Amino acid sequence: MTLSEIIKSALSQLGMPTDAAAVALHGDRLKGYANDAVQDIAAAVKPSRCEYAAASEGRIDLSGLERACVKLTSVRQDGRELEFCAGGDDSVLVAASGECELRYVYAPAELKADGDAPELPEHTHWLIPLYVVARERMAADTANQQGAEPYMNVYLLAKRSLRPNRGESDSYRIVNRW
Repeated sequence: MTLSEIIKSALSQLGMPTDAAAVALHGDRLKGYANDAVQDIAAAVKPSRCEYAAASEGRIDLSGLERACVKLTSVRQDGRELEFCAGGDDSVLVAASGECELRYVYAPAELKADGDAPELPEHTHWLIPLYVVARERMAADTANQQGAEPYMNVYLLAKRSLRPNRGESDSYRIVNRW
């Protein structure tokens, strides 16, 4: 689901026209709500990715990763786990040099262009228009604010059922305990 589809879905559920003029009029505000929803869902799902980075003199710079690193969960080199600790200034310290595989939880990029899709699992995209509609109704006059409650309740219930893992082996073992 792209940002344009999210905004049009929200406008439709709000009973507003979904033409280009309506999108231009309400788009910036709804885009902000959509980005808030993406960050909120990301906090529940904890999306992760794997990248390779070079360890130089036992230090790995995390600022060179494709996404903003929220939490580093593992460092591997040649198929074995390495212990690591925070090195300050967006880096980690490891007892190795060379290419390392990093697994980390990331913060999704902000939705800016109409064709941008949320960097979240596909099964969570339907929640974003619900959140946008709830926030838009909350910002309306008092007569319309009660209409926000059903949308926000469905959003919160569905978000509560999201799990940050799907039974992967790394969710069952203690990593970097000390």
